[in-house]
Amino acid sequence: MEPTTDSGRDLTCEYSASPVASGGAPYEFNLFETNYHVTVRQAGDGAVVDQLTLPGTLGDDRNCPSELYNHHPTLALGLDHEVLGDKLRPLVESAR
Repeated sequence: MEPTTDSGRDLTCEYSASPVASGGAPYEFNLFETNYHVTVRQAGDGAVVDQLTLPGTLGDDRNCPSELYNHHPTLALGLDHEVLGDKLRPLVESAR
């Protein structure tokens, strides 16, 4: 994962119980553009099958950390698992 620049978007996350957040206080995060680097390897010998770079695109409440222990004001745009699956599917299907 490689955060690049501030996306100019903010995300507000609510927490009902946290060592940092008391009383469900909302916390603001700056969302950063992010590139995810994925290396696909063979299970048997670890040989590299493919390398992908995918941009982070998700910036909704699925990006909120599940628990807040320390408030750092930046978050990366999340990787869309459906997009990742679409990129990996041809590698799996061609191996059959």
